[in-house]
Amino acid sequence: KIKTSEDSIDYNKILDEVIAKMLHDVKLSLHEVMTAILNMLLAQSVATNVTTPCTEIVAPIQATIDQITGVGEFFNLNSMLEFIIASVVTGAISAIIDAGFGNCKKQIDEAGKEIGITSAM
Repeated sequence: KIKTSEDSIDYNKILDEVIAKMLHDVKLSLHEVMTAILNMLLAQSVATNVTTPCTEIVAPIQATIDQITGVGEFFNLNSMLEFIIASVVTGAISAIIDAGFGNCKKQIDEAGKEIGITSAM
């Protein structure tokens, strides 16, 4: 309840709710930033050791698809391949971060408790 009476607004309650949501958002943002950093660190290695060899494997298949009138417009194996590899790598990185993220969440929650606020989630 934000209002303490009909005419007054409890600004402390509003501030507590905002900070609780911010603590939650900090966890999400930190996870996202850590995932992006690891993705960037691995990008060149994945491109060299995974994407390029796989592209070479699907090239003859794509050439055959391109010879079929109209089908090549709908099936771009290189785009599909890049999307799948990116999804797998991001999923793996996210799982790795999830496994070790408990300590970060704990530190954020403890910082909130120091000021008397519990994270929204």
